[in-house]
Amino acid sequence: MCMVNQSLIEASIQWIEKKIGCEVYILPHPEKTNGFAEYRNEGHIIYIIGNLETMSLETFIDILTHESGHVLYNQEKMREGVPYGEIIQRTKRKLAVFDQLLEEQVISASEYDRLYEAMEEEYDSNQKKEMLLQELKCHLENMK
Repeated sequence: MCMVNQSLIEASIQWIEKKIGCEVYILPHPEKTNGFAEYRNEGHIIYIIGNLETMSLETFIDILTHESGHVLYNQEKMREGVPYGEIIQRTKRKLAVFDQLLEEQVISASEYDRLYEAMEEEYDSNQKKEMLLQELKCHLENMK
């Protein structure tokens, strides 16, 4: 990996950790590129899965800010008194209904995708992602 990208990846991680109060870990994988967030031991954690040798900086920060949007959504709901386990269960119940509708061919795959994107969890997280993405890009640009 280019040393510039490595330093920008490290700067991105540090900025997100400070900005939203979480930890970020890289899980190397030769083929998969993805991420996920969880709440464990009283803290929010983001995992970025992939090969940093081949992953572009743009892809990395897109995944990082997407997962950060989920962390911000979860933090907001938890401040409102919703336990993390309940946040997860609510999402799972919604997805189970969407899966059943798709399986019974009541909705199409594209309708499933639209329902998924419209879920509060996903919509709100994506709004937060876009805000973070713009701020992070400005931060990285100012580092150059």
